Amino acid sequence: MELADALASYLTQMADERGEEYVDDTDMESSLAKLMDTLAFASVPPARRLIELLKERGWTGWTKLERVAPPRHPL
Repeated sequence: MELADALASYLTQMADERGEEYVDDTDMESSLAKLMDTLAFASVPPARRLIELLKERGWTGWTKLERVAPPRHPL
């Protein structure tokens, strides 16, 4: 979880300072990004869990990063 916290914090800081387009400047077709993500998840299974943790912290994607609203947890 420390890695996900540190990575999400870094991504948020970069997006806030330089803009969200700076964080995802790959300019890659969605279908190619999906293919690259599938390859990464197959090659490095823990990557899928890291993405799940990042999504809880407001980020999604592996090849093509995007800011998302973190899921709301009931109180």
